[in-house]
Formats: sequence, C-alpha cells, structure tokens
Amino acid sequence: MLYVFCGRTSDNRLIDLSRSIESLDVHRGLQWKAFTVQPIMPRENCGAIAIDDQNILLFGGTNENGCMSDIYLLNTTSKRIVYGSRNSGAKIE
Repeated sequence: MLYVFCGRTSDNRLIDLSRSIESLDVHRGLQWKAFTVQPIMPRENCGAIAIDDQNILLFGGTNENGCMSDIYLLNTTSKRIVYGSRNSGAKIE
C-alpha cells in the first residue's frame, strides 16, 4: 500500500489530515481511496514511518505556527488513530 498525508492543496491551503488520508493498493489497481480519521491538525513536512504491516507513525511537521511536536499511530487496518500525543507547544530547536 501507498499512503499520502500532509502537504498543501492546489490552492496552497494545508491539507486537513482528518479528511484527506489517501491510500493506493499498488497490487490491485490504480484506484486511490480516501478515508477519515480523528482530527489531526493540518500540516506539511510531516514524517511517517511504517512500524509493521498495519501501523504507521505520523509525527511533527510545520504549520503557520511553526514546528509541531506531536505524534500519532495510524492503524491502516482499522483506518483509525490508535494513539495520539497532542502538540505540547514546546519549541523544537
């Protein structure tokens, strides 16, 4: 599977991750599917690491307020955030 999260829209607005996570099963065709998760603050330049075949860590990124210090665990089977640490507001240097 290929997943797309974070970034900007064609009119340069930050993508709302709670409505715009998309997936593509590269073995079954070229049909992108969007799914929703609990609200996550829009951002760009976030990191993502596959932990195993069902879980992806999403972390950090930037928005209009600067760098973000939050982290989420996305379960790709249930399409839910199973763990989240809200942005603490701590400055990242």
